[in-house]
Amino acid sequence: PGMFWMKDIEGKFLLVNDRNDQFLKVSNLTDVDSVIGKSDFDFLTREEADYYQKEDLHVIQSRSPLVVEEYKTVDGNIVWYEKFKFPVVDKQGEVIGVSAYSMDISGRKKLEQSLFEAIEREKELNELKTKFISVASHEFRTPLATILASSESLSSYWDRMSAEQREQRLDKIKNQVGQLNKIIEEILHLSKIQAKDKALEPEMFDIALMCGEIIDEFRNRPGELPKIEFNPGADPVNVYLDKKKMRMVITNLLSNAMKYTEPGKRVTVKIRQEKNRFTLMVRDQGIGIPKDDIKHLFEPFFRASNAGNFSGTGLGLNIVKESVIRHAGKINVRSKINAGTLFTVNLPLSVESIRQIP
Repeated sequence: PGMFWMKDIEGKFLLVNDRNDQFLKVSNLTDVDSVIGKSDFDFLTREEADYYQKEDLHVIQSRSPLVVEEYKTVDGNIVWYEKFKFPVVDKQGEVIGVSAYSMDISGRKKLEQSLFEAIEREKELNELKTKFISVASHEFRTPLATILASSESLSSYWDRMSAEQREQRLDKIKNQVGQLNKIIEEILHLSKIQAKDKALEPEMFDIALMCGEIIDEFRNRPGELPKIEFNPGADPVNVYLDKKKMRMVITNLLSNAMKYTEPGKRVTVKIRQEKNRFTLMVRDQGIGIPKDDIKHLFEPFFRASNAGNFSGTGLGLNIVKESVIRHAGKINVRSKINAGTLFTVNLPLSVESIRQIP
């Protein structure tokens, strides 16, 4: 079933079978006489013929077999071959030529590739499990400790506390429960996106208006916060996208910008529409991202090396990227330590323009 041929010491064909038609780039090898007595240089490019001649010389000089895996493009498809070359000797033991057999191993290569990918996926899953355990043990422990301390305080000293002191401890419990709920929601949201078990649910809405609503939510939070600058413009930016995923994208980007920027400094949000696409930019004046960390920034559970004093699971940006990719969009980041970070998201105005993302 494979290609077989034999050459003399000068590289001229002594014997071939009809499977060599594609290899020698001739339309028909039924007439064996058209090949016998000729060499690779009569059928192949100079570069290819030189390569095969070097292989033949190696077999002749070493007097030992040679096994090579190689691929060729046949009718636009890549076909893998395993080739065995071995010396041909006469009764006196003199090498008089080279013989070879080559078989199609494309099926085996595909199986090898699928096994390799399965092993890599398994490694990735194990790494994610390890990271999840590490993050969860830290991010869950802190709120749970606060909840426990506040509830024990209320239980032990309820009668001695003022109404204001009770309210403060109850607020702490509510805030920490909210933090735990946020972590769980991020993990569930990420698992759904990665599993792709749910199609996009596009609807028409004004994304500039949505940005304004989310920004107002951040502005109304208690405590000292960075200033948010946002000028949506007079005209709406109507999009036909998955509203929930877009809200998650904007919220996560703005949340990161606010978290890593000191109170009194500025966070800027801009939206720009161009033909059938729009760009969302979120710029902060925060701590910045180390250069070596940027390439890992969108990986699940990854946190920048300078983010140790800030709470977080390292899932937010991964969720952002997965949501952007589902909409056939792009996300870029530029950052400088202690000078701030700029996230730029470019998306289509309508999911209809990309049909349905698989």
